[in-house]
Amino acid sequence: MVTAMDKKQYSIMIVEDEPVTAMGLQTRLRILGHSVIGIAATGEEAFQLVRSEKPDLVLLDVSLAGRASGIDVAKRLSIQLPDTRFAFLTAADAADLHREIHDLDPVAVIRKPLIDDLYIEMEDGVLQL
Repeated sequence: MVTAMDKKQYSIMIVEDEPVTAMGLQTRLRILGHSVIGIAATGEEAFQLVRSEKPDLVLLDVSLAGRASGIDVAKRLSIQLPDTRFAFLTAADAADLHREIHDLDPVAVIRKPLIDDLYIEMEDGVLQL
């Protein structure tokens, strides 16, 4: 059996404009032993945060407040952070997004609202970079 101590710990940035969702993700990820290096509500905040931090994984909401979508943010961050992986959170049909995000090679596209089953999926799938 794999325990929390056996799993790799990742540094993760959350880009999510819904505070309750962002805080829930942060809490769950920290319980799993990962380091949340920051929460950004907009693309602009995400770009500022990566000036000082280099996350292993960025969890992005596809529909962000502000000028840039989560996909736009990921495309720009992928240039600045070539070794960083991305996972997308969306309330939209994930199948419609695959064309737009294909080149980013996301580790997952996770449907919102997040429920316990999806947190388990994140633990078992997304966090196995």
